[in-house]
Amino acid sequence: VAPVISGLGAFWMWHQRRGGLFVYLFGQLLISVFGLYVYLIDQPFDVPTTYYYILFYFVQLAFFGLYAMNWKVLNNTR
Repeated sequence: VAPVISGLGAFWMWHQRRGGLFVYLFGQLLISVFGLYVYLIDQPFDVPTTYYYILFYFVQLAFFGLYAMNWKVLNNTR
């Protein structure tokens, strides 16, 4: 369900809809929280694989922050 929500948000972001930004964030939070739960709490801590997965989930959330900071610049290009 979360990838569909993120996909819908990404589609709306592509069309420069502000609501798409928040729908995308919600979908990414669902994916990241579930992934971090699995790799931090549920699974045994395997070095280095777990570190890569944890980094991947934080990079997904960092992308949202960078995109949100650049939102004004992206909207002025039309």
